[in-house]
Order: sequence, then C-alpha cells, then structure tokens
Amino acid sequence: MNTTQLMRQEARLINRMFQRNDVRAKVDPRQTVNVAVGYISYGLQLPMNERFAKVEGLQRELSNLLTNHRQRSGIPGSIQVIPVSTPRLALEVPHPQPEPLLWSPRKTTTTAAHTMLIGRSFLNGPQDERIAFDDAPHTLICGITGAGKSVLLQTMLLSLCAGTSPDELRLVLIDLKNEDLVPFERLPHVETFAGTRESAVSAIESVVREKDRRIAQRGHKPHRLVLVIDEMAQLAGMPEVKEALGDLASIGRSKWINLIGATQHPTDKGGLGSMLKANFPVRLVGMVAPGQSHIATGRPATHADLLPGKGAFLRCQGPDVYRFQSFYIEPADVAGMAKYIAKDIWQRQAEPREPVHKEKLSSLVCEPLEPPREPVHEPLLNRSAEDLEPPREPLFPLQDKRPLNDREALLAWRMIDELSKSELCRQIYGAKSG
Repeated sequence: MNTTQLMRQEARLINRMFQRNDVRAKVDPRQTVNVAVGYISYGLQLPMNERFAKVEGLQRELSNLLTNHRQRSGIPGSIQVIPVSTPRLALEVPHPQPEPLLWSPRKTTTTAAHTMLIGRSFLNGPQDERIAFDDAPHTLICGITGAGKSVLLQTMLLSLCAGTSPDELRLVLIDLKNEDLVPFERLPHVETFAGTRESAVSAIESVVREKDRRIAQRGHKPHRLVLVIDEMAQLAGMPEVKEALGDLASIGRSKWINLIGATQHPTDKGGLGSMLKANFPVRLVGMVAPGQSHIATGRPATHADLLPGKGAFLRCQGPDVYRFQSFYIEPADVAGMAKYIAKDIWQRQAEPREPVHKEKLSSLVCEPLEPPREPVHEPLLNRSAEDLEPPREPLFPLQDKRPLNDREALLAWRMIDELSKSELCRQIYGAKSG
C-alpha cells in the first residue's frame, strides 16, 4: 500500500468515527498534507457552533482505530493521534515511513548573524525556521530523552557561530553531563565552558557581573553574550542560581545578554515552573512527560506529550503555536562542523592545505548547487501514488555533471578536510571533470 492509498483509507475511518459519535466534523482533503519527514496532517472542517473539545475527546479512540488499521495493513507499531486547534484544525498522525530531515552544511553557513537555524515547518509549504535574537531574546528547549533536544541545541549553536563573528558574539556554555556541548568548547566564540556545579555557578555569577558592568557603562554597544545551559533543572533548584537566571532574563535583553536553556523537566518540581512563565518568550517543545505539556508550552491543549519524538517540536512564540521538524545531524558531523567553523570560517588557525575559508559549500563543487529538494507537501486529492521505498544513498562519481542535491552535498562536505578543491571535483564527477 502506498501513502496516498493509506491516507484515503484513514480519512474515511476518521469520518466514520465522527459520525458514530455525533461529532459534526470531517476531514478536509484540501487542507490535508503529507509531510514525508514525520507526519500526516488531516485538515478538519468544523461548524462554528461545534466545539473542538468533542474532537479532542475522541483522541484515544482515534489512536486505537488507526493503529489497528495500520497493523492490519502490515505497518507495525502503535500511533498517537494529535488533535491540533491552532493555527488551523487538524489531526496529526505519524508518517508510516518517515524520511529523516538531514542537516545540510549549506544551511548552517548561510544563516544570518545573530540568528539560529532550528528546523523546517510545513504549515504553508516547506519553510526553514530560524530564531533571531532581535525578535526573541531568550529561548527554552524542552523534551524528554528521545525528543531530539540535544541535536536541536547543537544545530542552533552551529548556525549561530558560523554566521556571527567571534568579535560580535561570546558564549558561556554550561553542560554538567559533559556531553552535548563538549564539541563546541574550542570554538573561538566560547568564553567559558563549565562542566561541574561549582564552575557552573561561577560562570553564571560572571555573567551577572558583566550585566551589572554594562548597566553602569552607558553609551557603549557591547558584543552579544549568550549563556547556554544544557540542563537547567540541575541548577534551578539552587535559590541563588534561580534568582540570577531570573535577573538575567528580565534585564539582559537590553544589554545584549541572552539565554538559551534546555531541560527535560519544565515543572515546578524541577525548580523551573514559576521562572518559565515570564522569562522565555520562545519555547521549542518536543515530546514531554504526561502532565507537563501545559507547563512546557505555557498554554493549554497543545498535546506536546503526544509528540512522537525524533525531532518533532512545537514552536511557541507569542500567540502562535505550530509544529516543525528539527534537522538530524550525525555526532561526527557536529564535531567536524565545529572544527570547520573554528579553522576555516573564522581563520583562527592556519593550515598548509588548500584553504576554503569563507567559501560556501557551493564553491567546492564544479557547478552551483541546486536548491534543496523539499519533502512532498501537497493536498491529498492531488497526490499521485508513490511507493514507500526509502531513497537510495547517492554514489560518487556521478554519471552526469549536474548540481548536487542536499544528501550528496553533505557527503562532499565530509571530504573537505582530506581533499583539495580540484581533487574533490574529480571524486564527485570523475577523472574528466574540470
């Protein structure tokens, strides 16, 4: 069974469930979208005088119904149906065979200064999602193990440091696990790396002192200082730290001091609940534990506890809440890109090999790169049948001298350290490439 056939069958099952339960709703094919990187969104039509709460009340029955149908169709596993009330009414279900949204070096190296790449949304067609400090001074990332929180944080820091000069940006990194932020320790932007509770407290105190210094020093535009904490709940239980973070969050924006926090437990029990309410205007919320969704997102009925993990997030900013998919990046590529940023983009160390410096990845191949190939994003009734086979891994050399797609560009980027530009072109296009 292909995806289109499955979607049509599931739409009929959903409509029958509504009819049996006297819910005046139905699937709208014009608003139904197949997002190949993670989910299918069944758009809904609902009369003005019908409450969406009646749809939400069928969440468990709909989940069981579609799980049983998929299992009978040879698709293993259980699924959770997510009722979505904003920005438009829909039911989201996991894609039967999702494709990973691969990180691309070209995305990282073309991000504007003081801006972070976070992933891609599909509400009105595929669109890369970014956060600019001018619009959002502080960001909180929430998600339990498996949500993709660490990979999202790494993607954000890579794009921020690739696009912003060390003269304009300084980082204070706190990682008590000594895991996810370690690859960034030697970046020229990093002022402090703290891996113990004692050094973390000292680092936070130093940021508070810098804030006080900037308040006293008028008429001077300082560099941006970003405090990044990989597990805030481990520190927020300390009263002095909680007070300091609240102080930085409330005053820091005007002094070019910003916070990025990540946590698995955005609850009052974890020491964060009251501090979150006013201090983090942007929240990136992945799969959270039951009962934590409204605290993590700051609003009711977002159902973040039903997200499937693996990079599925909600972006909560102002009145808007919508889903996006974070990019997937291999751990080796995190370390490799951090090295590339330090040595090549900002030229902090000289190397005898042929330099690439500030060249974009497109200059490392023989022709300009084609635009990224986006996942299929079309209404249900306009979809042609397609099999669920995963795409094949591209092989070098290519048979024709064409631009690279995103997957091939990533493989080429991994070869930069070993090959010169001319050698890289020969590897990609064969011995006759010029």
